[in-house]
Amino acid sequence: MIPLLSLVGFVPSSASNAEDAARLAGLAGYQMSARAFQRALGADRRDDLDAARRDYLEALAGDPLFVEAMVNLARVELRSGNPEAARDWIDRALVSQPTYPAAHALAGVLSLRAGALARATDELRSARALAPRDPRVLTNLGGVLLQRGQLAEAREVLGEALRLDPTTAEATLNLALTEDRAGDTGRAAYHYRSFLALAPRDIPSRASVRERLDTIAATAAVQPPRDVAAGSLLQSPAGRQ
Repeated sequence: MIPLLSLVGFVPSSASNAEDAARLAGLAGYQMSARAFQRALGADRRDDLDAARRDYLEALAGDPLFVEAMVNLARVELRSGNPEAARDWIDRALVSQPTYPAAHALAGVLSLRAGALARATDELRSARALAPRDPRVLTNLGGVLLQRGQLAEAREVLGEALRLDPTTAEATLNLALTEDRAGDTGRAAYHYRSFLALAPRDIPSRASVRERLDTIAATAAVQPPRDVAAGSLLQSPAGRQ
């Protein structure tokens, strides 16, 4: 006798077919989103901001919760001179993923550029808590603290940035400005000189730094600080993105 085989488990149902179709559509959307994101990154690197914006938006159409695309799109809007649009995308990113460090970091930069120093401080402190070893976050936080006159904390934060990345020109200049404002012109001059060794030749702040060094040299002989190892380059101004 031929045994009867139950086929119950193999009978297709409209519900399972619908679920499969939804999964396939979702997968296709993610694949489209990933391809658009890669195109956007390439356009971003070429400074083709219109193409980058278009492709980041396409990536988000395929995956509306793509937080990295939101943050990168916010950067594009900021570079395009649209800070309100940048803030909108950052706010969306933080709603979607409240613990995303880059979103907090860029929120702090936006607040700093808008002159909202207290808000910028809070946002950059949140970014630091989530990414304590990111020199860019520490550099920007140190710059905000410097502007608010919180020199002791600014010195600590910028020193940490430079321990993590001794070649950070922005952190070097911020640290020089912190020491200058605190009245330690010897240390300030040392860090100003370190900044000149690190900064690009065409950066506008080089002229101001040289002028300040001339002023310091005219009033006192400059000696390298004894607690800084010979040859090390500590650095520091605000605004890395």
